[in-house]
Amino acid sequence: MKIFLFLLPLLFFSCASKEQAPAPKMTYSDETTRTFEEIEREQLLQYYRDLRAKETVSPAPTRPRVSRPQTSKPANTSVNKPAPKSPVQKADPEELQKEIEQNLVFFCMRHRQDSRFKDESVCKEFTEKIYQECQEQFEADDRRLFNCIKPKLK
Repeated sequence: MKIFLFLLPLLFFSCASKEQAPAPKMTYSDETTRTFEEIEREQLLQYYRDLRAKETVSPAPTRPRVSRPQTSKPANTSVNKPAPKSPVQKADPEELQKEIEQNLVFFCMRHRQDSRFKDESVCKEFTEKIYQECQEQFEADDRRLFNCIKPKLK
């Protein structure tokens, strides 16, 4: 009989069940109409808003600035004197003349295909003009005469 009394309440309570509420109607959320990029963008914006809110609430403690004494170097009292100019390099006028003429001819040979020189006479006029300009500046036996002509022929 004790077993019966024990099983009877067990039987009543085990078969009892709560009424279930009807399942809610399935609807799509607003997020499904937005693209993935829009959702991700809004999440990022919210993340940065939260970060800014955290920073204003408790800013990180900063160390006080330490000013260090500046040590200055003593002024340079010695005045640098300009180096003396090297004397004019004298060269053998005949050798210098040959070297200059070779460069003038070589320039015309190298640029014979250029559109600015229609024929060889135009190129010779051009090189002679450069030679005359440099000759006005320097003497015939001065090495700087050659150094004047060489870069102008490029």
